[in-house]
Amino acid sequence: MRVQVDVYPAMPAPPVDDPLTDYYVLRHDFDTEVWEYRPRSLFAPDDGLLDKSGYPEMVPFTERKGMPLTKVIQWFWFDLCVLARYGTVFGTVEWNRLSREQQRKIASEWGTFTDSRRFATNHAGTDVNANHIAERILGQSLKSGTAKQLEVACGGNVVKAVRHTPVNRYGEPCIEIEIWNGIYPAPNALTFNWMTHPHLVHWATIATPFGYDRQPSKTGPWRVDPFSFFGGAGSPYALYFSSPNYVQLNRLRRLRASELYPRPYRP
Repeated sequence: MRVQVDVYPAMPAPPVDDPLTDYYVLRHDFDTEVWEYRPRSLFAPDDGLLDKSGYPEMVPFTERKGMPLTKVIQWFWFDLCVLARYGTVFGTVEWNRLSREQQRKIASEWGTFTDSRRFATNHAGTDVNANHIAERILGQSLKSGTAKQLEVACGGNVVKAVRHTPVNRYGEPCIEIEIWNGIYPAPNALTFNWMTHPHLVHWATIATPFGYDRQPSKTGPWRVDPFSFFGGAGSPYALYFSSPNYVQLNRLRRLRASELYPRPYRP
């Protein structure tokens, strides 16, 4: 009697020395079912954004109260941007060595990065509220009010789970993540930044409709670029959010030890 035996190759098991970690990467827009595995700019939106440039990625957190950008928080955020661009912070010897033009330019760029048209401060930005950086460096009058930073993040960055068991938030399975809940006084950007706390200080990213060759593509793989501010050095921001807070499970992928820490951009 003839017997047919079908043999299927076994899937390789993860290395025993490459364990799962407490960290998750936030999936890019085109890596999620939410956006049908495409960059948002390949849709036909009516939000007024420029499709040809790509969209700032937005991974919303479940608790979106808006966190006030107080004077100390603004200076901390500004210092993160100065550190990314020049490797120092405001008020140091290295800062004072910058030309007046360089100082004014980065202050102006920070104001644009955090204004009401940007991902983190949409409709609550520093262009319509008190901008303490512009007051000090640009000599602008201080407007009334306090801007708020919305509880959103960008794809490609890493978050750290408080616990791995999903919890139900507004009908969706979510993971509670660690955030920085606004310790006063604000931390020193030289010791609290993307190098020391990569799960709490992120980079703003733009998912584009372009392939790696920078040509328009409807099939990918697609480029993910930094914001254009600060000489292309990247635009950092802190997860200064409501506590506790959660991210939907479908926007996350758990990382193994060998994958820490992924580059937020592509390629």
